[in-house]
Amino acid sequence: MNAFERASKLAAMEEPPAADAVAPPPARFYWPGSLRGLFRGFAWEPTLINLIALVVGVYAGVATGLLSGFISLFQLLFFRPGELFAALSGRDPTWYPIFLHKLAIAHWHFELLAIGLVAIVAARLLSPVSTWKPLRAIPIFEKRRLRVVVYLLGFGLVLYYPLLALASFTRSFGAAGGGLLAIAEGAPRILWFLVPLLGGLIVGPLVRYVFPESGGHGVAEVVEAVAVGRTDIPGRVALWKSMVAGLTIGSGGSCGREGPVVHMGAAVGSELSRRLGLSRNDAALVLAAGGAAGLAASFAAPIAGAMFGLEIILGDFAVSSVAPIVLAAVTATVTARALAGAAGEMARVSYALVAPGEIAAYAGLGVLCGLGGVAYAAALHESELFFSGERNDAVGRFIRGTPVWLRPALGGLGVGVLGFFAPRVLGNGYETMNAAIVGELSLGVLVVVFVAKLLATSCTLGSGAPGGSFFPAVFLGAMLGGAFGTVVHALVPSYTATSGAYAAVGMGAFVAGATLAPLTGMLMIVELTGSYQVVPPLMIACGLSALLVQLVLGGSIYTRGLKARGVLRGALWPSHMRRLSVSDAMVHRPEVVAAGATLGDLRATLAASAQLVYPVLDPRGRLAGLLDVASLRTALYRQEGIDELVVAAELCDPHPETIRETDDLLLAADRLATGRALGLPVVAAEDPGRLVGLVTRREVLQALNRALVAKRELA
Repeated sequence: MNAFERASKLAAMEEPPAADAVAPPPARFYWPGSLRGLFRGFAWEPTLINLIALVVGVYAGVATGLLSGFISLFQLLFFRPGELFAALSGRDPTWYPIFLHKLAIAHWHFELLAIGLVAIVAARLLSPVSTWKPLRAIPIFEKRRLRVVVYLLGFGLVLYYPLLALASFTRSFGAAGGGLLAIAEGAPRILWFLVPLLGGLIVGPLVRYVFPESGGHGVAEVVEAVAVGRTDIPGRVALWKSMVAGLTIGSGGSCGREGPVVHMGAAVGSELSRRLGLSRNDAALVLAAGGAAGLAASFAAPIAGAMFGLEIILGDFAVSSVAPIVLAAVTATVTARALAGAAGEMARVSYALVAPGEIAAYAGLGVLCGLGGVAYAAALHESELFFSGERNDAVGRFIRGTPVWLRPALGGLGVGVLGFFAPRVLGNGYETMNAAIVGELSLGVLVVVFVAKLLATSCTLGSGAPGGSFFPAVFLGAMLGGAFGTVVHALVPSYTATSGAYAAVGMGAFVAGATLAPLTGMLMIVELTGSYQVVPPLMIACGLSALLVQLVLGGSIYTRGLKARGVLRGALWPSHMRRLSVSDAMVHRPEVVAAGATLGDLRATLAASAQLVYPVLDPRGRLAGLLDVASLRTALYRQEGIDELVVAAELCDPHPETIRETDDLLLAADRLATGRALGLPVVAAEDPGRLVGLVTRREVLQALNRALVAKRELA
């Protein structure tokens, strides 16, 4: 009995203690016993998941800085090679002082180094054989898992400093501050044509022979991994994908950087999931957190990033899923912003609704962006078919005869031709998009750049070069919205905002349509504008855009290909199952047994039938219960001499869960999944005691398969 318990017992006594009572010993605090009590029943798994989300967020922010550094470095190497080599060789005496100045004014944030070192020391202390008393209370298994996570956290924070040095190096070249457009404008015009071709010639062999898994958009691969429960995304692939994507964008390829960053965040989460032995559900949650962190870091938009992870990657808004994804998105955004240039490249815009009637104009913009989203998805799909050689014409035969490693060069050739006449389509296009947001581009430029960017992005991504498809949708939305706003403002200038406001709303609406994620599109623009007044127009535009694309295509730029390959077939089940009723799937004349049937009668019935559950009917033909074959094993095979003593009414469940024939098939599937029985008696809608059929899991799956086959045949 410790001092506190002894004092409490004495205080509760009605009589004071005897004079010769032994005085209690002085209170002592024992680390092991106290912490064991504290950690007894501690929720280790949720805590570990959130720590992993924190680590994934750090690495996603670091990956954004790494990819930004690669892009800037390759842009200088391809478009300004003379300036780069003059600086590195010492022939340009003005560059070195500028570089030192950039290093001096960089945001070094030495507190990150301190936190990283503390994390590494803590990881050392978390050794399973540690003899330090405060750590003995942590279970050895959890200690090992925590050690891995803390080590990676410390290492990720230390990586911040070489990336900051790389960012200072690229910013020491004046043209780099204006992005690829400023760099390309100071280069010979022939490079606008040649550099994308050269980039494709380098990227093709790398993707084909050196890093074969580095191709693809990035987001679709993560969505597929979560959908099929495959959590084995190698971390090395994501690293090479970042490098090859940086080479693609740096050489003028028209794609976004968010795809490789999303892939990198998911790869870190996948690696941790495997090492720490997480369950499949927890691993999927960690992958979604990595994807959310990647988008949040790319756009400096933590709310939109979190919604992206929930809405697009995970497809689940459960409360338990929100905390890790939000934590990863916020951490990634803070880390990317700390790199001072890795985030925040999008211009901040202001917004105000000029007149209530202007909502009608934004509704029209939503429909237009929906049509644009259909065109974008169709262009990507047709481009992939084109570069894969699946077309049955002369061009298709020519592509089939072309080596696979050469096809990104063909895509680069297409981008080079477009870039020669419209250099704004080269690279990711941050500068052009910002110009549209602030209303600096004319109607003709907006329309031409929209068409050219649509074609250039199709050439880049369709040819197999790695890169993201999310940011091109943002870019196209800015061009389309800006063009629409220019026309509307010219027609009714007193009742409409300037083109910049429509460009901002168009960004969100186009993303909502292309990705079928209206909440992500809305929240991204809300974060960009910082204005609540933009919400009503965004809701109208994003909702109509997503609805139109869903009605026309039935899938997003991420899911169309996966559904065609059958990967996301299960994602279609709920909608199909809601359209089917129980009467479409049930057995209309099932085998039944009488309530008075003896055990011997049941043996004979079971021997002649393959049915697993049997409705039990009373003498009036009313449902009296449900007999499950699994529950009869003991009575059928282990008991003797009771064949005439036991009847079905004594063996069945007298209060079985039933379902009406008019209920939808999704409700039946849910009850079969959560209930004990293998089947459900189907009763009449107007009379719950009258049996009309039986439905089991087999009938549900058969009805669903018939519906899916019919849908494919109609398509």
